[in-house]
Amino acid sequence: MRNRDESFAQTNSRIVEAAKVLHAERGVLATSWQDIAERARVSPVTVYRHFRSLSELIPACARSFVDSVAPLTEEDARAAFAALESPFERLEMLIRDDCACYVRGREWFHAAMRESDLVPELGAVVSAQQATLATLIRAALEELDPSAEVVSALQAVIDFPFWRALIHAGLCSPLTPWFPRACFDSVQLCPRGSNSVPLGLPILWLDSVNALRTLWRR
Repeated sequence: MRNRDESFAQTNSRIVEAAKVLHAERGVLATSWQDIAERARVSPVTVYRHFRSLSELIPACARSFVDSVAPLTEEDARAAFAALESPFERLEMLIRDDCACYVRGREWFHAAMRESDLVPELGAVVSAQQATLATLIRAALEELDPSAEVVSALQAVIDFPFWRALIHAGLCSPLTPWFPRACFDSVQLCPRGSNSVPLGLPILWLDSVNALRTLWRR
């Protein structure tokens, strides 16, 4: 019985890994159960036996992906934040950890973002990731009591699409020293409780432009 359970788990893992690779290469909608079966070296019937639909397969892929990139959990983040003295240090740590996760899982991150509006199961995964990021931003800046608008603005420039755009353009990375400071300065200039566009956000973009100009001159 134990051998059968181990064999089932191993096959399940092979199917999930095959699906993750194909989803990153082709996209979820362009990947069939037959494709997954061929990549995992099992029969399509075996794939169906393990996962009858995307509503079962996508969460399994997401769990495997999270295990592989090892992002900060809220509990771990709060423990790490407690050892840092300033909100800036905490925000910098969060940005660096997120960027490291993006490096480790850029292919599947991109696949998930690309089709999140078309595949409800992927949409749920992306929404959960974004909700977690927002929670971590609030935890990092807790003493500053950031408004929802500030959190949303920071989330937009810390999230994967912005990171990928910079990397894809070959310009710079949010890991460069100016980025965390620009993010923090934008928070400092944002009025609390305001529903307007955060006043500090233009500072972030101006700092981005200045950094890019420096790179272009090299």
